[in-house]
Amino acid sequence: MKLLKYAVLLLFTIGLLSCGGGDDDKVDNTKPTIDLIGPTGNEIIKPGSVLKVNASLSDDIGLEEYVLTISAGGTKSVKNVEEFSFNSYTDTDAYGNSLPAIKGMKSTELSFDIGIADNARAGFYTFTLLVKDQSGNGSEETLQLEISRP
Repeated sequence: MKLLKYAVLLLFTIGLLSCGGGDDDKVDNTKPTIDLIGPTGNEIIKPGSVLKVNASLSDDIGLEEYVLTISAGGTKSVKNVEEFSFNSYTDTDAYGNSLPAIKGMKSTELSFDIGIADNARAGFYTFTLLVKDQSGNGSEETLQLEISRP
């Protein structure tokens, strides 16, 4: 009887040790993809208008967040009339609605309007859309825009 107990215990232990080692340890090194549909490069925008943002985003595991930055002359500055920064977690569109959430999605169409302030300075701006996936991998699309007074 003792031998039977030890045999059952041994089989149970071997069964427990043989479990695991599956594909749970895969590392996600794939960056998300961005297909920026709008705005297109070299657009001229008037103060007080809206800038339409439209992009297709995808990732093999899952998207996390995006940050859109519009910076004067391509250089970073503090957030003022010379820089607009929009985060998918905290900011709103031109109409006060929350920006579209992308967390956990494998693919989505991003579409919203950004209000350009009446006091926005005329000049050239760099538009950058940064997208991160759930593993922290990031991709970005950058283009030039111009804010021009009539």
